[in-house]
Amino acid sequence: MRDHVLAIISKYLPGNLRPSGGANVLTKCPFHKGGQERKPSFSVNLQEGVFHCFTCHEAGNITMLLKKLGVQ
Repeated sequence: MRDHVLAIISKYLPGNLRPSGGANVLTKCPFHKGGQERKPSFSVNLQEGVFHCFTCHEAGNITMLLKKLGVQ
C-alpha cells in the first residue's frame, strides 16, 4: 500500500514530499493557494492512505483525493 500511495501522490501533488514522522509525508496543499503555499501543510499517511490539510482542513482517503483533483 505504501509504495502505491507514494506513486500516486508523487504524480498528482505539487512540490516536494518531506518526511514527517512515521508513515507521514508533507507537501503543499493542492486545494488552497493553487498549491503555491510557502510552507507545506498537506499531510499524507502512506500506510493508511489518508490525507489531511492543516490549513484548509480538506481530508479523506486517496480515492477521495483523486476525485477532488479530477483524476477519477
